Amino acid sequence: MTLVSKDSSTLTVIDPVNNPKDDFGLYYNPKYSQKYNMLAFSAPHLLYIMSMANRNAKLVVNNVDHPNLADFRFFNNQEKIIYTNEDENTFYIVDFNGAMMKTILIKIK
Repeated sequence: MTLVSKDSSTLTVIDPVNNPKDDFGLYYNPKYSQKYNMLAFSAPHLLYIMSMANRNAKLVVNNVDHPNLADFRFFNNQEKIIYTNEDENTFYIVDFNGAMMKTILIKIK
């Protein structure tokens, strides 16, 4: 992953130092929380968070038995992340330790 400065053409590599996937090209959709100085990003079936202070990635969701992650966001300025899976109509909320906090099924008629 690369950070591009708005003020210049400076590129900064922000890959995790512990590189849990062994291939930096497998990290997608980085999202930053300014409040927690934390970056969340996905890899196939996985969701990681990474402190920008030490750049160690931590696995919070392992969806090996489910479809790919569709999207995710830091939740309501709390230490939680809300995410969805492809081809599902459910929201999942996990804390920064990966504990499932809540699922919200959206009924579609």
